[in-house]
Amino acid sequence: MRDLLGVLDREKAQIGVLITLQDPTRDMKTEAVKAGFYESRWGKRPRCQVLTIAELLGGKRVDYPPSTSVTFKKAPEANGEEPVSPTPFETPKGKKKRNPQCSL
Repeated sequence: MRDLLGVLDREKAQIGVLITLQDPTRDMKTEAVKAGFYESRWGKRPRCQVLTIAELLGGKRVDYPPSTSVTFKKAPEANGEEPVSPTPFETPKGKKKRNPQCSL
């Protein structure tokens, strides 16, 4: 648990999750609570969460804010025109290439 909290601080992460096979110890739960909360415009969430595999298989989810597209820049809207690229048999101006070895 201490390692996870150290990584959260070092990486300036808002939320961290420890997934375990066994139930967390009382000390693990105490450390998670001491980590505090992450506050966003969608409310407060525990900054450090401990979930067991059994809880995840039972339907419990990580408590995090809804995802929004804030990581990637939105692509510009298409102008409706298809991009034109030459085929392997055309030059960029649309003229067909001639094969000097072909007599057709």
